[in-house]
Order: sequence, then structure tokens, then C-alpha cells
Amino acid sequence: QEMSLNHAFQSLKRGHQEFRLQPMWERQRRPLLHSSSSALGNLNFLLFFCAFLAELRISCASQVANVFFEDVDTKPTVRLNHSEHFRETPQGDEVRRLSSGLASVTSISFTDTDSRAFYLGGTVSWVAPADLTGIVQYHVRLNWDLSDTVVKTQLFDATLPMPCLCVLDPTTSWVFGAVEKRSADGTDLATYPADQYPAQWLFVLSAGASPVGQMAAGVPIQTVSEAAHMRLIDLQSTELPTSIQLETLIFTDQTNPANTGTHVEGILDWTTTGPDYPKVYEDWALADEFEVFLAEAGSLSGTLSRSLGTVTIGTAAGVTTWQLTIPETLLSGANALVVKAKNSVGQAPLSGAQSEVYLLPTTTSTSVTSTTTVLYSLAGTSVTFSDSDPTPVVISGSIG
Repeated sequence: QEMSLNHAFQSLKRGHQEFRLQPMWERQRRPLLHSSSSALGNLNFLLFFCAFLAELRISCASQVANVFFEDVDTKPTVRLNHSEHFRETPQGDEVRRLSSGLASVTSISFTDTDSRAFYLGGTVSWVAPADLTGIVQYHVRLNWDLSDTVVKTQLFDATLPMPCLCVLDPTTSWVFGAVEKRSADGTDLATYPADQYPAQWLFVLSAGASPVGQMAAGVPIQTVSEAAHMRLIDLQSTELPTSIQLETLIFTDQTNPANTGTHVEGILDWTTTGPDYPKVYEDWALADEFEVFLAEAGSLSGTLSRSLGTVTIGTAAGVTTWQLTIPETLLSGANALVVKAKNSVGQAPLSGAQSEVYLLPTTTSTSVTSTTTVLYSLAGTSVTFSDSDPTPVVISGSIG
């Protein structure tokens, strides 16, 4: 009887394996063995069936499910290996979907009220979307830039005073605590230290149903590209802006040719990667505006004083081109245009490559010497002449 029971057990295991390998439409139910009519037979069958279920669970747990999904924007087919039934539930940004399907909030607003540099204080407010389908909560996040990479979200997901700064709908505001820092270090400190990657963007992400303070697997949450966001402006009175590297700096000269070399007039254009995607060490939250100066190329260190005008840096994304129209201005020995970030504390230092400096073309002057002959009228004076040459038709002598 024991051998028969073992044979039945192995047969059921083999049948389970064959059943898994069959296509869905070819699968058929296999009848289970009938239990013995005796009490001992019933007990043996019950033990066998429990052992079979345990073996079946272990077999299923070791299987790797092949999961496919398709991004509606880029259309690639992505294959994921995911043992989804017997693993710990992932937390945080790991469960973000490529497309959440959730509507975004609008009119996000924030004014820093903490006068300490790199600290944030005040209330973040927004307007809930008209379509609230699937939305249960909102997450307030700080990011280094507008990308949705693990670098930025691990560093700057603003984990205090709540794990993900969750706000339950219909609440549409959140108040920063007294310990929120833009330069708080994260789990990737060794590779991405906070002093090089300060948070300078504020996000409000719509999210689905989940316990407040965490994101369970499968719960939809907006990506950075979907979420409402604004550039942070750090209210402080101790830190100068960081130097801002310019990608391009072009001057369209409109100086009157008659004033070339003595005056300058035209349009100055420049581009940057920030604030959307700053360079390492750039902190756009410390900058209020750009200021253009006229200076001598050999005297660019220190504070420049001959200002030609300013360009405000707003809080919206997508602005990386800048322009200033320069009216006719006397050079007075200056030969360079300089673009600097500025705030209430002062001017940013120049970058190492001095990409903020445009050298004006030099001009040369030509000296022309001329001789002038002045003729005077002899009217009213006595003129004498005596011909001393006897040759006919030829005269020679002195006029007196």
C-alpha cells in the first residue's frame, strides 16, 4: 500500500508538470484517486494530499513568471523576470509605472518662508484635477532636476517628517516642517553627495490607494514627467548664487558703423541646460536673475559694476534660452560682455571655463597725412619780368 501511495504521488507530480507545460486551451482536468473506504486508507490519502499541496506550493514559488508590458509612447516590448507571488512587497519609487493614467494637479504654488540657506518653510498648495478617477492621495517631492532617475528620487524624495509626504484627497496643501533641507543627504551619498546635487524642483504627484506613508506594489503614482512642478526659490541672505555654465553665448552687433570702436549696441542671446537639467554643483534655487555687465577682459574678477540690464529667472520649466537687448552704450575702454547669475546677496563667481564672457571684436584706426597748398591772389601788385633768352618763341628770366 505504501508503494502504491508513493506511485500515485509521483504520478500526480508528473501530471502537474505536464499540466503547466500545456497551452491553456489543451489543459484538461485529471481525476484524483478515490480514497480507501477504510479509516487507515482515508488517513493515508489525507497525508498524501497535504504533502502534494506542499510540494505544489514550493514548485510554484520557484517558478519565474514572464511579464510583458508596452509603453504607449515609445512602443518597445519589455520583458521582466518577476517572482511576484512569494517576494517582499517593494516600496517607494520602485513601483512607479511608465504611465500612471492619473490626472495632474494644477496651479502649484510655494513661497519659502525659512530665511536659512538650504532650508524650506511654508505651505505648498495646488488645485485638485477635475478628473479624480483613481486618485486617493498626493505626494510632495523634492528633486534635483526634471528626470525620473533613481539618482534624484533616492536622494531627494523628502523623507521627513513623513516617509513620502503624503496628503489624502481632498486636502490640497502641505506645510514644510522646520527640518526640511534642500541639501539633505540620501542613500546614494557616496556617488551623489548632496552638496553637488541640491534639490531645486518641487513636485506634487497624484497617487492611487495605498497606506499613507508608503507605496504598495501595483499602486499607481505619477512619474516626474507627468506631475505638476515648479522651480524652488530659496529665501536666504547668506549665500551667493553658484556659477552657471552657458551652453552658447551669441552677440548680434547692431552698432552704428560710425561709432564702431567707441560704442556697443545689439542683442545678446545665451542658452543653459538648467534649471531643467542643471550641471553638477549648479544651484538654481539660489539664483533670482541674470545680469549682463560691460567690463574689461583683464579685470573680470570680483564684483562687476557696469550693468547693462537683467533677465528674471522664473519658476516654470522649459525656459533655457535667454536674451537681453543692449542699447547704444559708450565702451570707455571695456571690451567684454559678461553674464552672471545674481540674487540679493550678490553676483555669482565666473565658471572655470568662463563661458559667461563674450569678447567684443577689436578695431584699428588708420592715420592719414595730407598736404594743403594755399594760393594767394596778386591783384593790385606790380609785376616785372625781363626776357633774357634771345631764342625766338622762348622766354626765360625772373618775375619780380
